[in-house]
Amino acid sequence: MRLAHHRVGGRALALCWTALALGSVLAAGDGVELRLQRSDPASAAELLWTGRQPTYEIWRSADPLTVRRLPSRLLETSDVQWTDPEIPLPILYYSVTSRPLVLEDLLGSANEMAGFMETNRLLPASVTYGTGTVNPAQFLLLAVRTLKAMTSDAPFPSAVPAPDLSPPADPYPSIVLDDAFYRRPFSRDAYLEFFEHLGELYDSGGSFPAVLTVPGKTAEVRFCEAVYYAAGVLRARQMLGALPETWNRFIIATKGLVPWETPSGYEAFTSALEHGGGWAFQIDKPRRYYVSAAHDYSMFELARSVYGSETDPFAAGESLMDWVVSRWTGSVGYTSGRTQLGADQSGWERAHWYYHTSGIPRRITSALHRAAGIPSSMSGAAYYAGPGWVNIDQHRPYGSDPLDNPFYYDGIPPPLRNNPYPQPGDDFVVQINDVAVRPEAPAAADELRTIYVSPQDILDYGAEQIVEKAAAFDTIVLTVKSVQGYVYFGSSGWPAREKQDALGPLLYAAHAAGKKVYAGFATLGDRKTSAEQPGWRQMLDESGSYPNLLISPCVQQYQNTLTMLLQNLLAGYDVDGVVLAHLYYGLEFGSTDTVGHPDCPTGTDWMSGVVTDYAMDLVDTIENAAPGTGVLLMSYRLGVENRYSGLTPPVEVGYQDLFALAQVVDGIILPFVGSYWTPSSSPYWLNVIDDYRQLTARDPFVSFMLVDEWEYDSLYYRGVAHRARERGVSGVGFHTPLSTTGELSPALSRSLWETVARIRLGPGGT
Repeated sequence: MRLAHHRVGGRALALCWTALALGSVLAAGDGVELRLQRSDPASAAELLWTGRQPTYEIWRSADPLTVRRLPSRLLETSDVQWTDPEIPLPILYYSVTSRPLVLEDLLGSANEMAGFMETNRLLPASVTYGTGTVNPAQFLLLAVRTLKAMTSDAPFPSAVPAPDLSPPADPYPSIVLDDAFYRRPFSRDAYLEFFEHLGELYDSGGSFPAVLTVPGKTAEVRFCEAVYYAAGVLRARQMLGALPETWNRFIIATKGLVPWETPSGYEAFTSALEHGGGWAFQIDKPRRYYVSAAHDYSMFELARSVYGSETDPFAAGESLMDWVVSRWTGSVGYTSGRTQLGADQSGWERAHWYYHTSGIPRRITSALHRAAGIPSSMSGAAYYAGPGWVNIDQHRPYGSDPLDNPFYYDGIPPPLRNNPYPQPGDDFVVQINDVAVRPEAPAAADELRTIYVSPQDILDYGAEQIVEKAAAFDTIVLTVKSVQGYVYFGSSGWPAREKQDALGPLLYAAHAAGKKVYAGFATLGDRKTSAEQPGWRQMLDESGSYPNLLISPCVQQYQNTLTMLLQNLLAGYDVDGVVLAHLYYGLEFGSTDTVGHPDCPTGTDWMSGVVTDYAMDLVDTIENAAPGTGVLLMSYRLGVENRYSGLTPPVEVGYQDLFALAQVVDGIILPFVGSYWTPSSSPYWLNVIDDYRQLTARDPFVSFMLVDEWEYDSLYYRGVAHRARERGVSGVGFHTPLSTTGELSPALSRSLWETVARIRLGPGGT
């Protein structure tokens, strides 16, 4: 027998048992005695435990990083003798912790508080707490003291909140917002310091101020936002098992920050939870809770910059719609050529992603209205006191009757279409937890670990910072020819399209750090050329009635331009590889209506052959210009319904014959879009990997879309990489829908870069 016997007076230790040694004990409270005894030969562990109230919990996990984050809770007791028969060799981790009733009750209150504020963008009068209620000030006091107890040796607060504590008389004061502060997220240490400062303010004055200054900064935060921040991080703790690594500095309430009031009774139409599509409500599919991101500071800031000095909400709404329509038309026009890497999801992506059809500008317009506190629906209507519901969809004049718009698909008044706020038992929470607990998996010796960025990431944040943040990745893919049709390297031979050189600084910084750089190269995706040469576009039917962003692979003049660009790129820059993107036929209105171009072959079953030949020509150009340069091909995007069924030719998804293409390039990257690939007990993308291997006898590269939302942290992305490696892949990467658009926006927001910086991909990576 091996025996460990510990008497514990602290509360932040850990117990770990291997076949050879015993660690210490994670416990809370004084006078706790724990014995862990293991039989030899190993078959069971006997836990002899005596403690006192409050109740303690015993947790178990096979991963030390997750034992206190997402373990399996075994027992909740104050006095027990218990045998655990499940002893995986060679290691098993236990932890024991106290969890007073105040925490149990407070976590439920936090979920209710955060959900109400996301739905209504206001503070509730009270939320449930145990068998009673607490007001927002009482909740905040319990929250800041509980957070301190959870992260230090401080005692948990009394289960009875301060009975006379009330919120400030005006919880929505007007303040001057510090852009530099609100654009960046809190780190865990920073928000814990913020809450500790709140507790000190209460202790010194017996109440919370309406406005407080963040320690060490001049930035101001209102009471209402402070309550939401506390509720949000505690809700994350309840559902995901740990306090979040970062927390965005949201603007949860527009009241006091815009020169109008949201009409009473219509607050829910400013919700951060609204979604415009019925698919979000299917329980067996992922549900995105912040699709519109109306409470994200970037959206609020953008809306205010557009309406400027307007004080009338109706006039402000018109300026928002005009801005979206003008920018949309100027940036992209109407296009049915889907972007390769994904679909719009968060507010950041939605406001800067100008591809796809006319539904996107309607959603952007609606999101900006709600960010400004103007009730709206993604159906294409906004509400104003007086005129009521008016049209904000670009197909009809602003302010007209929405029912006169054939593209308006809901009755008046529009349905809320708000997702219910998250609950711990939601499928997406269960699946995220399941992915996040997976331990680090070793990478293959030659595995590429890629992060796919746009030129604007380099130009806005700096090459050195990008290289530093991409610590877990050995390869950075930088779009050097964007879907907009511009190039971001010098001496391209295309001076009219040449923008600032982003490639040179990245190469210098990345190579100095021992990282590779692949040049992302949009081939047939070229908005500017399609506008200048509409006769070069792919045709979706014989009449050419459906406009298309993509250039036809049958146009030799355009192919000559790509050849020249690749030759000059490889002559002037020591890139480690090239990723060819957007080499497909754009299929928006079905898989059989594309006829190509007058210069294309006639007959049937020719499209996949033309795409393969095009790839061969480009690969030959690269090999002749710089022998040994790696070449990868980004396949057509893979959504939940876009699975390559069997992957047997002819493939009608983009007319990419992956079997033939796999013989041409060094590898094919399969990009999975949105969050379709996440919450499922049997994710479809695992089947895609199997299909690809069966067809090509090769392991694919896979790339997953990064999501700028609180549910998905770095441990989650580590778990995704683990699942892919278990299935067998040649590389693991991450991207956003903005990774190829270049000049419109950085691919990753500042908060998302903070998540990326924390990703660890296991042995072979950092």
